[in-house]
Amino acid sequence: MQTATSPSGTPPVMLSIPRAVPTQKLRPPKKNIPQTPWERTRVLDACREYVAKQKPVPPLPADELKVHADRVVEQLGCEPIYRDYIGVLLNNEMWRESLASVPYERRLLLLPKCLRVENKCPAPFDEFGLLCKQCGLCSIQDLQAEAERLGYAVLVAEGSAIVMSLIQTGKIEAIVGVSCISVLERAFPYMEAAAIPGVAIPLLQDD
Repeated sequence: MQTATSPSGTPPVMLSIPRAVPTQKLRPPKKNIPQTPWERTRVLDACREYVAKQKPVPPLPADELKVHADRVVEQLGCEPIYRDYIGVLLNNEMWRESLASVPYERRLLLLPKCLRVENKCPAPFDEFGLLCKQCGLCSIQDLQAEAERLGYAVLVAEGSAIVMSLIQTGKIEAIVGVSCISVLERAFPYMEAAAIPGVAIPLLQDD
């Protein structure tokens, strides 16, 4: 914290210096994710247009979602390896308006533990996941603080059992999950069974 002096004699203004943002080594996305921001935006626009026209009703079984994803792959003429990524975006678009209607305090934000700096992270784990110590080594504390400011419940964990147990309490009515595509795929059947709004933010890497 620093104090800025004023020549006019008015009370000094307190200025705070934001903490340094941890630097991360730039790595290309996994092969099953479009490689550039332009490509990812193009795919997202195509998914939004497809859902707006076709109006599929969630929750969709995984097999049916893959059929829709294949159609978008064909329309775009893109690599078939992107099908799972496109399926995630289609699912997000189908649930987007429903999620927006759920109050923040009835939503859960799931963050992956892989965001931490594993060999330096001081945070312990309990039965629900990682207990962030706000050391500043990674982005978890910033994401968690902003989400909690809005009213979200936040967990730093990966596990379908945890998600289902929270859904069954009746206190969570929507989920926003951040993870790699393989973990999102494993969680999908549980989200489908619960039939509550859920959107996913796929990580560009899975390690």
